[in-house]
Amino acid sequence: MSTQIGELAPASRSSNWRSPAVIILCGCAIGMLGFGPRSALGFFVQPMSHEFSWGRDVFGLAIAVQNLL
Repeated sequence: MSTQIGELAPASRSSNWRSPAVIILCGCAIGMLGFGPRSALGFFVQPMSHEFSWGRDVFGLAIAVQNLL
């Protein structure tokens, strides 16, 4: 069973991105992208409540329905 050097090169290149540091970095990026819009909604509660005379319950229900859909 002889292998050529050219056959091993693509396999070693494809496994470089699977290092623990890259996986953790990608997981952190996914977490930041997913948490950012949800945490930003808190900034809009008070201005929307004053503008439309809504209580926290109405705004909270709207956000809950949006998250479920």
